Amino acid sequence: MQIPMFLLLTLCLLHCSNNSYIVVKPIGLMQYHKGDTIKPVYPLPKNSNCLALAEGYFSKFGVHISNFYEVERVFPNKLMKDLDVDTFVILSPLSLVPTAEKAGNCDREEKDTIENRILLIVSNKKESPKITAYPNAISNQTSMAWQGYENIIFIPDGFEMQASKGQGHVFEYFINVKKINKKNYVQWIKLSETNPYREKIFYFKRKELPFEKYNRVMIDSLRVIDGL
Repeated sequence: MQIPMFLLLTLCLLHCSNNSYIVVKPIGLMQYHKGDTIKPVYPLPKNSNCLALAEGYFSKFGVHISNFYEVERVFPNKLMKDLDVDTFVILSPLSLVPTAEKAGNCDREEKDTIENRILLIVSNKKESPKITAYPNAISNQTSMAWQGYENIIFIPDGFEMQASKGQGHVFEYFINVKKINKKNYVQWIKLSETNPYREKIFYFKRKELPFEKYNRVMIDSLRVIDGL
């Protein structure tokens, strides 16, 4: 189904507003190189517990990362045909790690200063190692029933982000991303809803939507469009 981008973005904004979702800076993508530092967008909450836990940095993937983040998942891409294996990493701020004992110490009172999960794509090319960070791609949900963020499956020439929620009433979505001329583009998004009485499937296709323009809130907006 082809949906004009202006309509989808308008629905994203309306849906975000009606449901108190917040799209925060930075937008798009960021590039890091060896020795760079990944910091929170906003200053740390000024309470002694959070400062004790989240001040400072740890080193991983060739960069320095604020202790305000935890590495929740690492997805090595084993489909690469050469030795320059890309690694996908999900960084979560402490406030979005429901199983972390220290999470509650760094919750923010200001609703407009919510930190995002970040998807890192680590390129291990020896001549030019770098990290591309996508701060708007991964789900910001928290759940003890499911992990709250998407699983990543590698496919030839790209990858898929997948999520499944529910048991008797199951909602799933799949985001297909393909690398074209060394850039990532969303090819299609599939949403499905299954319950004991019916199965409903919805496809959103968009020619060459740059992955940095994809936003996590599009999933909820597409559900509104199709009535899932």
